[in-house]
Amino acid sequence: MQEKPKLDKDIGFSEYAKINKKRLLLVTFSFLSVGFMLGIIINTRIFWSLGGTLWFSFSLLATVLTFIFYLIWKKASIACYALVGIVLITYLVYLELSINVAYVLYLFPVVSIIAFYLIGRVKGAIVSAIAFAITIVYLILQPDIVGEITIDLGALTNFILGSLSSMALILVYETSLVEAHGMLIQTNRALEEVAITDALTGLYNRKWIDEELEKRLEKGKKGAGFALFVVDFDDFKQINDEFGHVAGDQALKAFSNLMRGRDRVNIGRWGGEEFIVFCESSTPEAALKCADGLRRTVEENDLFQPRKISISIGVAIYELGDTSVTLIKRADKSLYKAKSQGKNRVCYIDAKDIT
Repeated sequence: MQEKPKLDKDIGFSEYAKINKKRLLLVTFSFLSVGFMLGIIINTRIFWSLGGTLWFSFSLLATVLTFIFYLIWKKASIACYALVGIVLITYLVYLELSINVAYVLYLFPVVSIIAFYLIGRVKGAIVSAIAFAITIVYLILQPDIVGEITIDLGALTNFILGSLSSMALILVYETSLVEAHGMLIQTNRALEEVAITDALTGLYNRKWIDEELEKRLEKGKKGAGFALFVVDFDDFKQINDEFGHVAGDQALKAFSNLMRGRDRVNIGRWGGEEFIVFCESSTPEAALKCADGLRRTVEENDLFQPRKISISIGVAIYELGDTSVTLIKRADKSLYKAKSQGKNRVCYIDAKDIT
């Protein structure tokens, strides 16, 4: 069966929102732009702080430039990291520029939230921890802040507990989203497997064969050759008539178990006792050798105890310009030739010999 993709253990909110990352970034750009403009207005009209006004103006300009960069180059990951960096630096610098550090501490949760949902839980936690550590060191080194409000031990304790709690809650929430997304991926993967699996044999089904054939035809146009086999049980009707349909199903299952895991071939059930095999061989000689290997494997194994089972195989090699209809038709003609020549054999008809 096809190889399943591996889950990334560090999938952040932005990772499983990839299908809508553009909207995620637009919302963040809008939020930060409004926030920085409010910062400019507050520092200009209320605090009369030139430093704060200039710094928020710089942050707004950096946000706008990042937005322009994203619109031009479509580098979403770089834009995410840039926005987190802008928010982090704005917060840390404003600690020093503000007239009272107590006015700035409320911005810390904003740093954590934006970091978590833009760059994922692990990197978001690292950014939050950096901002938190710098804030604590800054507050400890400057316990008496100029202004009416001071940071005493109680206020510092409240900030530490509140910040750690918010970071922990965000991390728990982010982790739950990642786990839920992982379960969703596994469920979808299981449903996809069911959709392309034949219920009786466990091999690929007709749906998968149709899709795989179209993929290979597209690759064939670019030079990737392949062979297609139509495999049919010999005298399968006699098995059903003599031993019953349950016995016939058992024979199909035994054959499928034998075919599963064969190197360089992919096999699916076409219908009834017919199977389609895709082989990477692109020359008649290699394809015939591959097909005869399958035939001999069945011949040399006791798949069905009441009687010996054999198969006939019709081989078709992809030719430039082939469609699914022409390729399968050619393989069918090859199969008919194998049946007419005594069964339990492999036959190939060149495209030039088809009238």
